[in-house]
Amino acid sequence: MKTEQIQQFYDRLWEQRRLSYIETEKTSARYAVISDLVNSLPGRKLVAGCGPGDDLVVFEDPRDCVALDISLLGLRQAYSRFPQAQCVAADAQLLPFADQCFDLVLCSEVLEHLDQPQCAVDEFARVLRPGGKLVVTVPNWYNSWGLARKVAEFITRKPVTAAGQPIDNWFTPYRLKQLLEPRFRIDTKRGIWYLPPLGRGNTQLPRAFTQPLVVMFKPFEQLLQRLLPACGHMLACAYVKRS
Repeated sequence: MKTEQIQQFYDRLWEQRRLSYIETEKTSARYAVISDLVNSLPGRKLVAGCGPGDDLVVFEDPRDCVALDISLLGLRQAYSRFPQAQCVAADAQLLPFADQCFDLVLCSEVLEHLDQPQCAVDEFARVLRPGGKLVVTVPNWYNSWGLARKVAEFITRKPVTAAGQPIDNWFTPYRLKQLLEPRFRIDTKRGIWYLPPLGRGNTQLPRAFTQPLVVMFKPFEQLLQRLLPACGHMLACAYVKRS
C-alpha cells in the first residue's frame, strides 16, 4: 500500500473513532505503564506515530515534545488538544530531523503498522543523543489475545487486524529483541495485561458484561506486568541507545 493510501486510511480512522468502554480501559492500562517509563526522563522528546495525540497525555510538560504522524487529521486533533507541542507531518521511517537531537523517543503501538520497522528503528537511533532512551510498546502474540487472533484468522481464512488496519504485524519477544537490540540495549521490560479477548471494535461484548470483569481483573494487572512481562497483551520496553 502506498504512503498516500495509508495516510488516507488513518485520516478516516481518526475521523470515525469512537472508543468503547473496554478500549478506554485498555488505553488507560497502557498509559499507566508508559508514564512510569518516560516521566523521569528530562530533555527533548519525540512521539513517533502520535495519531490524534493520545500518547501526549503521559508527559507532564508537552512543551518539550515533538508529535509526529503521517495523518494530517490526526495531527490537527493532536494540536487542538496539545497546542504547546510541536506537530510535524512525516513518516516515522524517514524522520526530518538532524542527528542526535532528542533525548527520548516514544513509539507506542506503531512499529507493527509499518512496512519497514527496521527503517524506523534506525531513524530512532540516528536522532537520539548518546545514552538517549527509546520506549516502545507493541502487541504480543504470546497471550490469549494472540491465540484468539490466530483462531479467528484460521476460521475466516483472512487477516484479522485491529480496526481493519492495512498493516498489523504483531511481535514476539524474540522478534522485538532481534529488531531493536543491535542498536539499543534493554533497560526495562514490562508487560501490559488486559482481560481475555472480549471482542473488538463494534463487535465487543456489552459493557454490562465486561465492566465487572475489568473491575475484578484490575488488582492483578501490576503483579502480572512484573512477573510475566513476556506474556502480556502488549510488550512495553525501555531501551538505551548503544554507543
